[in-house]
Amino acid sequence: MTEPMPQIYNHCVAVYKAMDAAAETVDNETTGSQRIWRGFLTKLINEDCGLAVPYYSAVRNNLVRMGCIEQLNRGGGTHPSLWLLLRDPTEELFNAKGKIRTNSKASQLTQQVADLNTRVERLENLLKGLGLSA
Repeated sequence: MTEPMPQIYNHCVAVYKAMDAAAETVDNETTGSQRIWRGFLTKLINEDCGLAVPYYSAVRNNLVRMGCIEQLNRGGGTHPSLWLLLRDPTEELFNAKGKIRTNSKASQLTQQVADLNTRVERLENLLKGLGLSA
């Protein structure tokens, strides 16, 4: 018997769906069609999705960790942030890389390396799609 998914996974799905519903599609010759969400993530999570303030970090971190979203531009004050929507969250993605346990320097560096690997993979796939070898 499989264990039920943690509630944080359901929160991640709800937040991603809300972002996707408000995102716009941007076409670019280099990167192709991309979904971009512009807004205030704290407001989306806390007010629009009705989640308590403590869920903000866990939802955001898990969506980034799963490779579902990537921050393009950090907002602040009255300026919204820009997020690239990459893929829907899935149970496999949620379980694949383990759960975020600490905010230690080692875990931050590990996450940075994983993020860079994901970016390199996307660039290599883009080059292959353009008929260029990586």
